[in-house]
Amino acid sequence: MEKNKKEKIGKNILQYYVPMVRYIADIIGPHCEVVLHDVQTPGTSIIAIRNGYVSGRTIGGPLTNLGLKLIESSPSFQEESLVNYASKTSEGENLVSSTYFIRDDAGKLVGMLCVNILKSGVAASLPQINNVDINRQETLNSGVHDVNEWLRPSSDQVVSQAVQDLVEEREATVDRLTFQEKKEIIYLLKKNGIFKIKGAVNQVSELLNVAGSTIYRYLSQTK
Repeated sequence: MEKNKKEKIGKNILQYYVPMVRYIADIIGPHCEVVLHDVQTPGTSIIAIRNGYVSGRTIGGPLTNLGLKLIESSPSFQEESLVNYASKTSEGENLVSSTYFIRDDAGKLVGMLCVNILKSGVAASLPQINNVDINRQETLNSGVHDVNEWLRPSSDQVVSQAVQDLVEEREATVDRLTFQEKKEIIYLLKKNGIFKIKGAVNQVSELLNVAGSTIYRYLSQTK
């Protein structure tokens, strides 16, 4: 009951930000996507969006990998905002992104207001956009949070991209991964908040060829 009450309060807070989505996007222009996320529903977090064609996302879309990582690390993460960092769409478009973190009266993270600007066209002439290095990774809190954000239209794509990145870091294919490497990947997926997404365990099970029961056992050991 208490959890439902807190979620309702969070949703009420976010409603105040819904008009800001259109307002900000219309000021900056059609090359700017503005998104409002409800972090209480990670797999379907997008509750308002303007110019969604920039990333191909719609209402009901998921949190990004960055958003998932931040809610997993909450409450240690206390930044008010993160501005002018590089991100990328599923089509490979480079963006300059900024995020404002919305909290309730107790300081709990309940939402994120995100502005994503295409690093091309009209926006490219702006110095604050043009000077952002798309290959640079900003860090927060002395390296605890690396900013390397990718925007995906579906939760399945968020999960598969997370697994793919971790497999590629090991310069291997899934069938060549050792038992220990798969265990490490599952641990990192947990640390990055991927299992906040409903159905992620089953999807990771298929992608890594590891039994779902084994994944649940690993997750219980990392609490």
